[in-house]
Amino acid sequence: MSNPARSRPGAYAIPVPSDPDPATRERIEKAFARAFAGNDGGLVLGYLRALTIERVLGSQSSDAALRQIEGQRQLVHTIESLIERGVKGAGPVIVNAEVG
Repeated sequence: MSNPARSRPGAYAIPVPSDPDPATRERIEKAFARAFAGNDGGLVLGYLRALTIERVLGSQSSDAALRQIEGQRQLVHTIESLIERGVKGAGPVIVNAEVG
């Protein structure tokens, strides 16, 4: 018999604050590095990049479509940054930093 919880997105999610303490942040970064390690992780990350970062919207795209794809691109960049920091053990996460 299948587990119905497995079909619900986030069913196994562990609650984590959006701005975790340094020890928790490091655990998250290492978890991302492990989750995307190997051929399967590379395949998934490549697919996410193809859907978002490498995708070009036409000049007739609506403002809503542009905002949506930009949000998706930001999420993929965040995943890539977490992977990199998890592999290298680098410094703090900077989220929503504004330039100006």
